[in-house]
Amino acid sequence: MKKFLLVLSTVFFITPMIISGCGTKKSATLSPEEKESARLSLFKNADQALKNADQKASILFAPDLYLDAMDAYKEAGEDFDNGKDAADITIKLDSAASKFNEAATLSGKYGDYFKSTKTARDDAEKVESSKYSAPEWLKAEKTFREAIEFLDDSKSEKADSSSREAEQIYRVAELNAIKAAHLSDIRREINRLQDMGGKNNAQKSVKKAEKLANSVSDELDRQRYENDNAKRLAAQADYEVKHAAYIHDKVSAMKKEDVTYEDLILSEESDLIRIAEGLGLSLNFDKGFDGAVSNIMGAVQQQKNTIASMNEDIASKNKTLAELNDKITAREKQLQEISKKDEEFRKKIKEAEELERQKKMAADMEVQKKIAQEQERQKKLAEELERQKMTAEELAEQKKKAEDALLKEKELQAQQAKKFKAIQSTLKPKEGKVLLDGNNVIVRLTGLTFGSGKSVIEPKFFGILSKAMRIIDSFENCTVAVQGHTDAVGNEKNNLKLSKDRAESVRQYILANSSMTEDRIKSHGFGSSQPVAKNTTNAGRAMNRRIDVVITPSAQ
Repeated sequence: MKKFLLVLSTVFFITPMIISGCGTKKSATLSPEEKESARLSLFKNADQALKNADQKASILFAPDLYLDAMDAYKEAGEDFDNGKDAADITIKLDSAASKFNEAATLSGKYGDYFKSTKTARDDAEKVESSKYSAPEWLKAEKTFREAIEFLDDSKSEKADSSSREAEQIYRVAELNAIKAAHLSDIRREINRLQDMGGKNNAQKSVKKAEKLANSVSDELDRQRYENDNAKRLAAQADYEVKHAAYIHDKVSAMKKEDVTYEDLILSEESDLIRIAEGLGLSLNFDKGFDGAVSNIMGAVQQQKNTIASMNEDIASKNKTLAELNDKITAREKQLQEISKKDEEFRKKIKEAEELERQKKMAADMEVQKKIAQEQERQKKLAEELERQKMTAEELAEQKKKAEDALLKEKELQAQQAKKFKAIQSTLKPKEGKVLLDGNNVIVRLTGLTFGSGKSVIEPKFFGILSKAMRIIDSFENCTVAVQGHTDAVGNEKNNLKLSKDRAESVRQYILANSSMTEDRIKSHGFGSSQPVAKNTTNAGRAMNRRIDVVITPSAQ
């Protein structure tokens, strides 16, 4: 039984599953990248469960569970492609993931029990035994399935027996497939020529090719993996069967053309004459081929001797050249050593010059340091004398001023505390809250919300904004920064734009309903970059979707 392969569509449509301060997008507005991101997020757990199930060969060990899970997975994929509700898709994906995981767990137990048989099956599958040894492969698959079913029924002895039988058949199928990979084309051509019977014009060559093919089979019986000798014999057998086919076709053509023995002899003489012309010889065939062949062999041997002599001369010159290269290398090495020593000498001179310069600089700095220290000492003495000149009356006056300043500061702090408490009571808890950030006052309008993906202020929130403007008016000549924030759900680029648009809507409302000038109020959008709570919960995301009105009081 082969492993199932699943091909899923990557045409994605966003669903109503994304609920955030940025609103829900329709699929028509999403880019392919956004659709892919949405799909990966939704299918993440099911995809991982499917991967685990495939790694554990669940289609083999737990086919019913695996196929049920795959049906749910495919249905979820179709629903996603058709833009159906995310909640329904999630239910199907959870069901698929659960069954995939259950199948993987069961397969892990069976995989350990049938480890050697599974290994034999994998080896047979790698060499395409289902294609090259189909009967044995199907028989092994059936026997292995029976072993798994016996184990399901707690019949361990029968399971072990069937498992061993299946393993043996898988190994036979594997060997048959390996032999087919080496010999299928060769055997096919041998059989074609042998089927001609007496009409085969190359029977000796065919027998030689068949003998070599049998030797390949014997070699693979001995060692089926990485057998170089089998590969070499297979290459020889391939040559011999092709040679036989050539001889058969050549003889057949000669028979059709009524070629005589004289024609054959003249043809052979013609081939030898062409060779002789290349060697500069003139041949005679009045006493047969022996003399001509001897002359050719003599000429070839003479050529070999000449080449050998030339090779010896080349070797001698190469040796001389190598010796010269060694001498050049030695000289270059000497020059490099001299150059290195020269560089080291120059470096030492520079180091000595630099050391001398640093010593002189250090001496000059020491002198300047002593002068500066003396000047500082004289300055401190002068300051001490000046301080001693201050009268008791001056000291008392300074003390009174300090006490008055401290009292004024305490009064100011009390006034500010009272004012801040009054400001805090302006907003109800569900409308927002007022915070201090150093000298700045932050009016966090958590009660002001917007529609999904929108930046228009609804009339029901005008009251909250009126209270915010009263708080602003309590700070004379202050400056205001309206800040928009979103949660981290959705595309960050879109979130940033939406936060800017919402902040600008609040700014325009304040300008239209107050006496503030444009130069005193600005708006900014920060997207999801400045959260005040975690984005992993609905409550946290709701807190992060906010408008902050930051008031900077005028310096008094």
